[in-house]
Amino acid sequence: LYEGGLRVPMIVRWPNKVPAGRVSDTPWYFADVLPTLAELVDAEPPKNLDGMNVLPTLLGKEQNTSERFLYWERPPKDFRQAARFGNWKALRPGQQEPLLLFDVVSDPSEKRNVAASHPHVIAKFETYFASARTESPYWPDASKPPTKKGRD
Repeated sequence: LYEGGLRVPMIVRWPNKVPAGRVSDTPWYFADVLPTLAELVDAEPPKNLDGMNVLPTLLGKEQNTSERFLYWERPPKDFRQAARFGNWKALRPGQQEPLLLFDVVSDPSEKRNVAASHPHVIAKFETYFASARTESPYWPDASKPPTKKGRD
């Protein structure tokens, strides 16, 4: 869940719509692909998706993504969480571990944990993590015993 495993460029080729060589620093991730494709084909995406339509960004238009979280987690046996909000990235390296905090713009290698000097940012991530997870029989909570329906 560190940037080395998550930070991948999104490459788009769309002649006459997206100019060759255009670069954007707007963070987006795989969850944004479905709502964006739905917009392209004028379809209604399913409700309650984590992703958002990033077509305006692709077309070089202004799009405010400053108030959104990007969220990832690892499977139950090795449960970990990560989220990005603006330049901040928080990572929970284990179920009972305190959050690590990185400024991924100035520290893309995540070498400097700055959690101790930014308690207000840590509090924002803790609040977010408390509500980010949706229970699923296919991706059970690591803090609970597995159910017969869940995977191990």
